[in-house]
Amino acid sequence: MVQNSKLGSYYAQPAQQALCKVRTEVVEVTRAMLDRSNANFLLWPPCVEVQRCSGCCNTKSLQCVPVVTHTRYLQVMKIEYINKRPTYAKAVVSVVDHVECRCQPAPRLPVSTSGMTPEGTLSLPLEKGTVWLGRTHLGLEKLFSLLHTGHITPAGSMGLNPILRIQKMLVTQVATRLFPQWIILVLK
Repeated sequence: MVQNSKLGSYYAQPAQQALCKVRTEVVEVTRAMLDRSNANFLLWPPCVEVQRCSGCCNTKSLQCVPVVTHTRYLQVMKIEYINKRPTYAKAVVSVVDHVECRCQPAPRLPVSTSGMTPEGTLSLPLEKGTVWLGRTHLGLEKLFSLLHTGHITPAGSMGLNPILRIQKMLVTQVATRLFPQWIILVLK
């Protein structure tokens, strides 16, 4: 916003909804895209542009998802150091471009109780892709602490934001939008 010094008022551009559509994004070119078993090389360029679906849908029960994708193959330079000297070789990595997007209902994840103890405590780590549904009265700091130690005791409710991402932990998502008295933990 720009302030008009004479009038003391602000001029603002009208906000436009970011509609669900394909947009250009930058992604990192990782070694895993070429060889997951070898970490003794670099790839150039370090990042590339791809087409990805993003934007808002009219309701929170819908999400912007790709309905048509296309795999594109990119030639990159593989740089390896052998006897302290760089060697260069051409390599091919694949990226997936989103071609068409649509607002669709968010996928429902299967709920698992496989990590529950008889007392109703969540026992971490669970398998990747596991979803745990439980109740807790704990504050966020206590919840994070218990996530680090590997267990959560469900009882009561807690006031979390609709979607809260917890980084650098096994848990990648805590959501309460659909079940305000419950927490849903989605593991990587």
